[in-house]
Amino acid sequence: MATAKTRKRYHDLVKKRKIDYTSLNREDPNFQNRFDGAMMDLHYEGKEKEFKKQTIAFAKSNDIDWKALNTLEDRYFAVIGKYTTILNGGGQLPEKYEIGFDQYMQELVELGQVRLQEKQEAKSNEGSPTMTVQDHVRAQATVVSEVFDLWIDTLISTNRPDQKQKPDPVRVMQSSNFSSVHRNWIKRFYSDEIEDIKSAIEGTDQEAKEAYAGYSKAKLKRIQEFLTEIISAAEMVSKAKKATRKPRKKKEVSATKKVEKLKFQAQDSTLGIASEPPANVIGASQVWVYNTKLRKLIKFVEADSKGIDVSGTTLKNISTELSAQKTVRKPKDVLGEFMKAGKVKLRKFMDSIKAVESKPTGRLNEHCVILKTIK
Repeated sequence: MATAKTRKRYHDLVKKRKIDYTSLNREDPNFQNRFDGAMMDLHYEGKEKEFKKQTIAFAKSNDIDWKALNTLEDRYFAVIGKYTTILNGGGQLPEKYEIGFDQYMQELVELGQVRLQEKQEAKSNEGSPTMTVQDHVRAQATVVSEVFDLWIDTLISTNRPDQKQKPDPVRVMQSSNFSSVHRNWIKRFYSDEIEDIKSAIEGTDQEAKEAYAGYSKAKLKRIQEFLTEIISAAEMVSKAKKATRKPRKKKEVSATKKVEKLKFQAQDSTLGIASEPPANVIGASQVWVYNTKLRKLIKFVEADSKGIDVSGTTLKNISTELSAQKTVRKPKDVLGEFMKAGKVKLRKFMDSIKAVESKPTGRLNEHCVILKTIK
């Protein structure tokens, strides 16, 4: 177990460094380790209040009902806020986390929507007692359970009930706008009763045995089977609703917004070169960059027809096979020829430089001049 001294040393270390979430890229072989490290930092250093802000900011930019989320207390965002912090910072989540992330986000939205509805009803019924969120959800679930309770009464009072009158739990729930929030209440309604009936049938609980003393084992089994069917239906309907839910519509981000964190050098008066507007990078088939510090000419080529994209300070959708970089010995002469070259000459321009070729990472910094973008 970590001592207080160890934790303090860890906290001091974290405060000294600023996490760059754009490095959390699934293409990185060390992605899982980097992701786990970022989650640990957020666990120790993050605040629930900030996590709520990050989640609402994510919701606003991804067409999610942020007003519903805003009704929830900070504690609801202790987990999902870590993920939205990473996503907002230009990072990625492991694929196995994405489904759970969407489901958890939807459940929070549904809970928030219940609260919004509660507030609206409270305004329209001022002076009357205000229902809590739990009371409201329970009331909605009770409407569904009343249908089942009528059939249970029939099973109790009739030896041979008409099976045509038996309600189909799945249809009842589907027609009642049933959700995962209601599922939990339905399970609470009937789980304890199933256990009591089971104990009465097996004779393992004296109180349960006495409570159901007036019923035959055959009748108790029919009731138990129906209650089990209700809970199974609740699980199935809840899962089916999540499966058929429309995927979250991603808001189209403008090129200017995408490149706002991209680092580059505006100009180099010594070499007589200046950067193109960074927004030109979005959708380009080729991007040529010169690193003034390392004296490297870099050629980025798109991986597919979607064009080059940007995430944080890194160029995305780049072909690792076709992209290349070389160190330039006489920058002024080479760059002078480069700026005069057209598309045809650029095809073999990198081959004309006598230097060892290597592969670029895709990340730009304050020493990179964006020389040319080709659409």
